[in-house]
Amino acid sequence: MAIRQIRIQGDPVLTKVCKEVTEITPRIAELIEDMIDTMYEANGVGLAAPQVGILKRIVVIDTTGDDLHVIINPKLVEADGEQTGYEGCLSLPGKSGLVTRPNRAKIVYQDINLEEQTLEGTELLARAIIHELEHLDGHMYTEKVEGDLIDNSRLTGEEEEEGIMKIVFMGTPDFAAGALQAIVDSGHDVRLVVTQPDKVRGRGGMVSASPVKECALKNNIEVFQPVKIKEKENVDRLKSIDADVYVVAAFGQILSEEILNIPPFGCINIHASLLPKYRGAAPIQWCILNGETKTGVTIMQMDKGVDTGDILYTKTIDIDSKETGEGLFDKLSALGAEAICEALPLLEQGKLKAMPQDESEATHVGMLKKEMGEIDWKRSACEIERLIRGLNSWPSAYTYINGRSLKIWDADVVKMADITSNPGPNGTGAGTIIKKDKKNIYVACGEDILKINSLQLEGKKRMDTASFLLGYNVEIGEKLGR
Repeated sequence: MAIRQIRIQGDPVLTKVCKEVTEITPRIAELIEDMIDTMYEANGVGLAAPQVGILKRIVVIDTTGDDLHVIINPKLVEADGEQTGYEGCLSLPGKSGLVTRPNRAKIVYQDINLEEQTLEGTELLARAIIHELEHLDGHMYTEKVEGDLIDNSRLTGEEEEEGIMKIVFMGTPDFAAGALQAIVDSGHDVRLVVTQPDKVRGRGGMVSASPVKECALKNNIEVFQPVKIKEKENVDRLKSIDADVYVVAAFGQILSEEILNIPPFGCINIHASLLPKYRGAAPIQWCILNGETKTGVTIMQMDKGVDTGDILYTKTIDIDSKETGEGLFDKLSALGAEAICEALPLLEQGKLKAMPQDESEATHVGMLKKEMGEIDWKRSACEIERLIRGLNSWPSAYTYINGRSLKIWDADVVKMADITSNPGPNGTGAGTIIKKDKKNIYVACGEDILKINSLQLEGKKRMDTASFLLGYNVEIGEKLGR
């Protein structure tokens, strides 16, 4: 018998449809023996005849090393379930790609005596069956790869370098996607990405993936989307991944103590505030609402509490006087990405000192709700201006004018002493328009005046106040609100 040359992707023979075998001739028998030897020599789990240059419907498969299948004239009769994982090919050595396949496959075929047989397989065997059958019809697995191909060394753990950690990443929104990309770009080995299940959005019922899933697929990282991460089968899946540490950023599910204890370095979280202040779901916006001048990100060792674990690493930034919730979100997302990439090598080297949080300094904040955006004009102009910035872009600050919703996008605080015009017939009650000029509207508040610079009337696009006043008549003395 002989080891045959394996054809490499780009060879025209790999694009041809193979012909059925009608007779086991001595040449066909020799071909099968050579295919078996060639597959084992190349450390493969499957080989199709076109991969050695012969356009016959013959496949050999052995996924365990002691369960050889010689498959002639196969036909797929059943396939169901779904599995997504890395797949390689002897016709594209050294590379792998993320491919979704049926989790179960059943074929009918002929054996070496051309007698009909059936073969049913799951997981790797199902993947190998489908992969090799596609070769017989002139297709390569690369046609189905999600994202780019990667070097096999990333899967085998070869070329591991000092400071490179094996990571399971858990996150869902944009804030977390930036950190994931930075971790990948830093050269760490992200073995699995865990994110929330895809959601149906909009009237059209379109299914959309989370930003973290999109980032993972772009980088050819396997994605896991459990509905409930604490369920036993999902915990078992996590235990099957060889990881040093789990990095968590706005994942959206609570991790059980069992999960927290799986990786050797535990689970570390990227939190968008300087803990212990602003524990909870919306720390970025609440910093602005409360008038903070500084904020930052905390890398925290997770425990069974909510944002109560030891502090490992922090980075701080100033909050600009005109900063919005959306703008600060972007800045802290970038800062969190920097912080986690700086902290990971220090964690591996044992150079991070865990600092317990001072419970006397702890504050808790809740989730944002749309009704939080309705402006109470009895509050001070300073508080309302912070509300406008903090809730930009969602849920946004709003009021009402003549029964129509009016969003306020930008405003400034003006002292009452600086307003010299007549306040109008309705006086200076909270919510009253006491002045207007060509560029702005001035509204009385519980304390001081709010100068509105940018707004959006219900059913209209966002615009500066000057443009709004060109098409909408606003009267001094008119009141805003319900």
